[in-house]
Amino acid sequence: MAVPQLAVAVLRARRAGRRVGRLALRTETAAFFDVRNLGGADDRLVGVTPSGAEGEAELSRHLMTGSSAASRQSVASVAVRAGEELSMSPKSLDVTLRSKAGWRAGDLVPFTLQFEHSASIRTIAVVIRPGGRVS
Repeated sequence: MAVPQLAVAVLRARRAGRRVGRLALRTETAAFFDVRNLGGADDRLVGVTPSGAEGEAELSRHLMTGSSAASRQSVASVAVRAGEELSMSPKSLDVTLRSKAGWRAGDLVPFTLQFEHSASIRTIAVVIRPGGRVS
């Protein structure tokens, strides 16, 4: 049985929202996790649930659609191979969700990662500015 172990959790806000007057139409953000499978069998990350965020989260993959255009594609699950690490980034896999009004750098956001074979893992992500790093 696989035993995934969460190594790092980072939540990073994207500047994808737009405002019309005082109304915020949409503010997307992304969470990036590194998940290390220390077990002897493959597993799959099948869902991510945020607490304290607006709406639901989804796994998505970053795709280049042209020389400078990009889009994202929803994915149902992603493999976490035995003895390997799944590392999310802005240029590969991420967790897309709507940010909660008032999030600031340094805020903590709880998440639960669900796996096909292993128990769910609860973790806390740190909100950082776009392009920022967690020390």
